[in-house]
Amino acid sequence: MREISVLIGGAVAHCKVVRETGRVVALGTPAGVVWLPRWALIPEGSYYRLSCRYALSPEEWRRLESAQWVSGFSI
Repeated sequence: MREISVLIGGAVAHCKVVRETGRVVALGTPAGVVWLPRWALIPEGSYYRLSCRYALSPEEWRRLESAQWVSGFSI
């Protein structure tokens, strides 16, 4: 399983790609899986950022926040 970094709210969430199809990407986080349309992830070098056209639900936001690292430790 590969891992990707997603920039959210000025911080980086480190997620595992659990499932990937032509249209959606499932990102595994400590709080659960986040399903995103592939177009919502925009590559920016070594990390991805979310498209401004995609609005995260509060639950998706909470799950992605659970994958943020501070000084090498997951919170």
